[in-house]
Amino acid sequence: MIGQHCDAGMTAFERKAFAAAAESFDLCINADPNRAYAYYYAGLAYYELDRVDLMVARFETFVRLAPDAPERPQVESILKTTRG
Repeated sequence: MIGQHCDAGMTAFERKAFAAAAESFDLCINADPNRAYAYYYAGLAYYELDRVDLMVARFETFVRLAPDAPERPQVESILKTTRG
């Protein structure tokens, strides 16, 4: 079930269906709160939807769960810019 939500999220994200992607990634997060990349892609989807509040929440969790991820500098830069 978890994999299905994540797969659906990736498919929707690639199709630029960002609302569907965010919903699928959030379902994945609810099923497995330790899945770091679900937070990352949910954050990107919420960014595209101009939901900065949700983007920040997802990115903060991603950074906490995946401190050594190669995407971390990019995510931290976005968070720093958002926070001002």
